[in-house]
Amino acid sequence: EIPGRWIGIVLELARAFNLRLYGVDLLITERGPILVDINSFPGFRGVPGADHALVDLVERLLRETKTL
Repeated sequence: EIPGRWIGIVLELARAFNLRLYGVDLLITERGPILVDINSFPGFRGVPGADHALVDLVERLLRETKTL
């Protein structure tokens, strides 16, 4: 399980880079997590439900764009 503090760090990074779909690589050290990489369109091979989540995100973004 991912500690809540790390999730908060990742969400803060996503906001800073204005990302809605992203992946991060964290290096876990004795002093805490270190961000190694943030990907604006990562691969989700092997992640259960990723295909449906991606479709849902694209549909939602299209709806938001049409309302602007």
